Amino acid sequence: MQKKSFAAPGSVEFLRENPIFFSLVGGIGRYATREADGGVHVSPEVKKMAPHLRYNREFRQMGVRVYSTPLDNGWVAPDTYDYTRVDYTLKCFFEAVPDGYLLPRIGVDVPVEWCRQNPEEVFLYVAGKGLTRDEVQRRVATAKHECNFFELPDDYPGIKELRAMPYEELAPGAQLRLESLSSTVWMQDAAEALRRLIAHLEASPYADRIVGYHVGFGNAGECMSWFKYFSGPYHYVDLGDYSISHLRRFYDYGLAKYGNREALGRAWGQPDITRDTVDLPTPTERYGGAKSIHSFFRGDKKDTICTDMDEFLSQNVADAIEVLADAAKQITKKAVGFFYGYFIGPWETQYHGHLQVERIWRNPNIDFFCAPTAYHFRGAGEPSLDMTPTQSVNREKLWIEELDARTYLVNPALADARAENLTANMEETRYVLWRHLCKNLAHHSGFWWMDLGGGWYDAPDIMAEIKLLKKAHDTLKAGDHTSEADVLFVVDHKGMEHVRMNRNYSLRFIRDTVRMARSSGVQCDLYHICDLSKIDLSRYRLVVFILNYTLTPAELAAIPFAKDTTLMFNFTTGILQDGKPSLENVKALTGFTLVDSYDEELDCPLCRIVGESSPLLATKVVNGRYHVLNANEKLTPDEFRTVAREAGCHIYTDVNSVIFGDKSFLGVFAKGETHTVLHLNGKNGAADLRTGKRFEGAEIPLDLAENEFLILQYTS
Repeated sequence: MQKKSFAAPGSVEFLRENPIFFSLVGGIGRYATREADGGVHVSPEVKKMAPHLRYNREFRQMGVRVYSTPLDNGWVAPDTYDYTRVDYTLKCFFEAVPDGYLLPRIGVDVPVEWCRQNPEEVFLYVAGKGLTRDEVQRRVATAKHECNFFELPDDYPGIKELRAMPYEELAPGAQLRLESLSSTVWMQDAAEALRRLIAHLEASPYADRIVGYHVGFGNAGECMSWFKYFSGPYHYVDLGDYSISHLRRFYDYGLAKYGNREALGRAWGQPDITRDTVDLPTPTERYGGAKSIHSFFRGDKKDTICTDMDEFLSQNVADAIEVLADAAKQITKKAVGFFYGYFIGPWETQYHGHLQVERIWRNPNIDFFCAPTAYHFRGAGEPSLDMTPTQSVNREKLWIEELDARTYLVNPALADARAENLTANMEETRYVLWRHLCKNLAHHSGFWWMDLGGGWYDAPDIMAEIKLLKKAHDTLKAGDHTSEADVLFVVDHKGMEHVRMNRNYSLRFIRDTVRMARSSGVQCDLYHICDLSKIDLSRYRLVVFILNYTLTPAELAAIPFAKDTTLMFNFTTGILQDGKPSLENVKALTGFTLVDSYDEELDCPLCRIVGESSPLLATKVVNGRYHVLNANEKLTPDEFRTVAREAGCHIYTDVNSVIFGDKSFLGVFAKGETHTVLHLNGKNGAADLRTGKRFEGAEIPLDLAENEFLILQYTS
């Protein structure tokens, strides 16, 4: 019998148990303003809200009852608050879905006028490096300022031209953004704005329908440092922060780290340094030019300041999150969460500022974390990847995945047009939606379907599928979500502040390794290394270290793996010891000798294995245990399946397929047309969740056309 959900609205478990629909109801413009006599003026722009309200109603008809949408913060100027638009948005929202629940997304970036009053606290791109306080102030709300010009009054000088300027024309010349993320002035002002808003919402007629608060700031509201969207993968010019207050606080950080001004000057190569003369490297000096492993891991003395910049940035982001979480919890006991933990998926993660994960995960004022599905390999036939070790988060908190999946309704010209992310038809869209469901159920995560562009789900066949997905979710969520994976991926954020940006390294040796494993017909778990002492490691036959730069031989020896567990390493595992990179460190940990290499075509630092059967993928016995080292930038699912088979892992299919499941269900997603046998793992019966067809025995014929899949609920 299906278990009913009794989790209370406002609790973490309520959000875990209920799929969410994210729409743009609250994000379409300045449609409601307060008039001088106290009345509310509703502009014709409010008509843009109508289709999004309809989408909400249609999702409610499909059984979805929890929603998310951007909600204005009411912070219109320093010490000035106006909740007219907030109240009007809530009125329209709950008129459309009176029995719905709302998890509002609240940004706490500063209003434009705050920048004029606090010019020293304004984020500066490298193009604004060296601007004085007065020069920053004069550039506020001009074409040199990347901001929301719709906040400004209609009679502001030149406002029509500013509002009409395409982003592609504005961004390249912009020198300013909004708040510096190191600004304690902003943190305190934002905390006050958040407290006031939550108090206003908790006193509103809709308080019992609001189930938590999703708080954000910085780029895209995702709690990360500002950058410009038009940049290509190797454009480092559009980064910062060169603001006046940031330079001073960075000096204070350095002084505390190195003990005195003289030691700081030696560390940063600036012997005459003072609080007002800090000279930061350019983005290219900070992140570019990695043509060797030594350079990639910032092995030169001149790179010390770059490593410190990234460490300081992550401290700032963590400080801001903790200040805001504390402010929210002063007002409410409801769930509070943030975007955070982007260190597996993005290649530019050092600049995001998400490298204080253990500190933030453990903060008692934060209940959930979230991120989009990683922005590669999310289309049909692909396995879908993660920004963070979601299973680690779900041990004590809640991970909510943002499923901004591109349905077949998405215009490729208006979205992320990478081929592996798009879906061409309903069959591909269906594949992606069900794969996301299975992955998140298996990992015990929550999720929201995101209508990022508006109308992405606006078709009868897609909405009919949403109804089926909601029903399947409610059926499967009641099951036993204990993992049955015997492959474990291990990651660690430590040491990432020492790494330069390189898209192809991240893609080929981190994301692609997980991609190939998840496509090889095995089940995989993925945990942060800090949790290995807290989970049962005995079932894992193969453990893969893909992102573990600082792992030492002593730390590895202390992990209680089973005696016959095979260990597989990325060629950079353990490379950093005491902050210094060396391939000898990798040899001491793994037993393999490596030589530095470089691929001009990939523009990527590589290594090759010396003295073994293959320079790319090799196996040997080290201290009585099988070690495998991967230096292959083109690892395939077949190669990974061979490693897994030799390690004694259960192989569900002998062909490439994506497997997600747990003790109660199994999802099998074919990569192309498939005719093979599905080998259940210790089970002797199952039923097709979607058709009801029953199967007996441990082996099931698997005949799937391209973009088809099978979801089994175990019966014995």
